Amino acid sequence: MSTLHANNGRDALSRLETMALMSGVELPLAALRSQIAAAIEVVVQTSRMADGRRMVTEISEIGHLSTQGNYVVNPIFELVSTHSSNGSNTLSLGWTGRHSSFGHSLQLHGQSDRIRHTGNIFSTETVNHLGEQRLESSTHG
Repeated sequence: MSTLHANNGRDALSRLETMALMSGVELPLAALRSQIAAAIEVVVQTSRMADGRRMVTEISEIGHLSTQGNYVVNPIFELVSTHSSNGSNTLSLGWTGRHSSFGHSLQLHGQSDRIRHTGNIFSTETVNHLGEQRLESSTHG
């Protein structure tokens, strides 16, 4: 586990590349990207809100490199803002509807029964339920 400053998951990978390239070790960019993609499985993005709180704003899974040599970033959760009629704003981490590739790994290791509450995320079926599986936090403004 490590921390670095970035605007989103994809930006975090780019900044990690930059730090590695600044080390002075001569490594081709393709080899560096391959190592980063193999080493990083998940990026959890936090941001400071207007009221000073920090919240998780994105959870993305990092896959292998694409055929063009770019990172494959699969956002699993993203911050969703919902406005109510009374003027309050609810921020929640909502499921994007994309499935995690960890589902297959959980099945291989006999852990399928342990994902009762998050089963849709690890399912192999294609579903789009933006906002399902929310962790909510209310703010007024």
